[in-house]
Amino acid sequence: MAAENGRPWYRDPRIIIMAVVVILAAIITPIVAYNINKPPPDFGMSVNPITGKTHPGGALQTLVTIEDIQGYKYQVILEASEQPRGVVVTFIPIGGPTPPYSSTMTINVAPDVPVGDYTIIVRGTGADGKEHTCKYVITVISPPRTPNFNISVNPMQGEVDQGEVIETTVTVNSIQGYEHPISLSATGQPSNILIAFIPPTGEPTPVYASTMTINVAPDVPVGDYTIIVKGTGTDGKEHTCTYTLSTVESRPIPTPTTINIEYEGGAQFTGRISGHGLKPESEYMLTLNGKAGQVGNEALLRDFATKDDEGVYDFMRIRTDARGDVSAGFTAKDLPSGRYDVTFLVKETLGDWKPVYTKDHVVFTITPPPSLLEITYPPSDGRVDIKEIVRGTSKSIPEEKVIWIAIYPHEVSRYYPQDLPADVQVNGDWSSSIFIGIEADVDKKFDIIAVLLNKEAQDAFNDYLEECEEKKSWPGLEELPSGADIYDRITVIRR
Repeated sequence: MAAENGRPWYRDPRIIIMAVVVILAAIITPIVAYNINKPPPDFGMSVNPITGKTHPGGALQTLVTIEDIQGYKYQVILEASEQPRGVVVTFIPIGGPTPPYSSTMTINVAPDVPVGDYTIIVRGTGADGKEHTCKYVITVISPPRTPNFNISVNPMQGEVDQGEVIETTVTVNSIQGYEHPISLSATGQPSNILIAFIPPTGEPTPVYASTMTINVAPDVPVGDYTIIVKGTGTDGKEHTCTYTLSTVESRPIPTPTTINIEYEGGAQFTGRISGHGLKPESEYMLTLNGKAGQVGNEALLRDFATKDDEGVYDFMRIRTDARGDVSAGFTAKDLPSGRYDVTFLVKETLGDWKPVYTKDHVVFTITPPPSLLEITYPPSDGRVDIKEIVRGTSKSIPEEKVIWIAIYPHEVSRYYPQDLPADVQVNGDWSSSIFIGIEADVDKKFDIIAVLLNKEAQDAFNDYLEECEEKKSWPGLEELPSGADIYDRITVIRR
């Protein structure tokens, strides 16, 4: 359109001025608003990485970064809190002149810090009082499994007379699969105390034991000695334990004031030995027929006597109490009848037994208990089929004898051994498959006889059965062979 003065509107100065004012206002207003609402100078902080893992006794590091916001010009100091006891946190550097800067945070974990997750608060504090925090999570994991070993001694202490010998046991245990050979040694003892290990070297896979023998010379002063027992692996690892040795004045071995041995006969006999006035807390041995045997009994009491090539029975070992008294029962078996010299010995030094009491010509009479053999099925006077399973019980049957069933027809009056001996169970129960007569023997009477056979009688039964099989004829036996003893006999009737 045309202006009133005939000029176009865009050439009107008033309109141009108004447009410029509007444009300037649009530009200046945000700038003014920003300056009015501008945030104050500050700092930000972060940690990278934010988590880490280590084991007790370990350490790890992470990086803490301080960022400048709006020209922050103050120094920021770093510190950590809420870490568990035993976890030490350090910063290098602990603070910077002005942001931005980075600091290395080092975390050291003591060996006794428990396994688990722990959150550490990392705090930055500006010189103007501003504070910001971030978090770091440390995970304490189980320590790595390193093969190793430990060593122990049992008993850990002992008392010995001057001039005597004492023993203890050293045990080496493998830890986490340790397999290197370990040698044993001892230190701390005076020169006149000699120590030996048997065996001196071994592999703990998983354990090995060695007997430590301590030989005390007669001139060793009375007193207590601490002996250091060391195990050294071929990989250089070493561990120790201690043994306390107490030496006392040599005491004479007393002669017992009383020794009583009571016994009673039988295939298995029992007895009791008692004594007074013996050496306190010492090992004694009762033997038969001479010196202490070198084989057999290694426990305090054994269930049976053992015999070596010299006819020596290493019968029983016992230990006296603190008063020098002893009382112990014993049980023995498989001891032949005969006359025995009973000797009571004391262990004076290692491997040396000294007789302190002897009683000559003690007669042990061993009589075996009677054998028991009984038929429990079928019942006496009962009716039976031509083929049956006879059952019974037995007790104390000698090993060289067997149970055999024979059938005795009343009409014929002869003995018919069955094909095989009875099958005997561990508890003495037995069974045997038998044939009773022939099909035509209905209502006839038969005896079922349980017989105990020695070796000769067994041979006689087997010879009879073989001959019958060859001839296909079973005439029966007119009488039982010598060595065949009847233990039970019942009468049955054929169906």
